[in-house]
Amino acid sequence: MSTEELRSVFIGPQPDQENKPHVGDYVVATEWESGLLTECVGIGFVESEIIASAERAHKRWFLMDQNGKPFKRNGFRRAEKITEEEGFYLISILPEIGNQVGPSIWFHLERFREYKRQLQAYKMMAERYSAVFDVDWFDYKI
Repeated sequence: MSTEELRSVFIGPQPDQENKPHVGDYVVATEWESGLLTECVGIGFVESEIIASAERAHKRWFLMDQNGKPFKRNGFRRAEKITEEEGFYLISILPEIGNQVGPSIWFHLERFREYKRQLQAYKMMAERYSAVFDVDWFDYKI
C-alpha cells in the first residue's frame, strides 16, 4: 500500500469546501489534522474561528456544546461540518473506540457517509423495482 493510500485509510480525506465550517455550524473537530483517537476530539457548535499563524494561514476553531460551554481553550486545528445524524453516530461510537490507536475520527465519519450513500442508492433501486414489478420491497417478507 502506498503512503497516500495509508494516509487516506487512517486519517481520512481532507474536507471539501462544502463541509468547511462557519460560526454556528455543527461540527466534529480534532486537535491535530490527523484526527487520531489518542488526540482531543470535539463535537459541537463553532463559536468562533481565528487565523492562528499568518505565515501558514492556519485556522483554529473554537467549539461550544449545546449549553454554550466552551470545549478547549486553545481551539482545534481541523473541523468539518456534520449533520445531526453524523454527530449522533460519532458520539455513539466514541465510548467503543475510545483512545485506541487505529483509524481516525475522520475515517469513521467517511465510513458512515459511505454507508448512507449506499443505503440511499439501495432505496432508489428498490423504488424503481417496486414501480416495475408492482412490489413494495420494504413490506415484502421472506
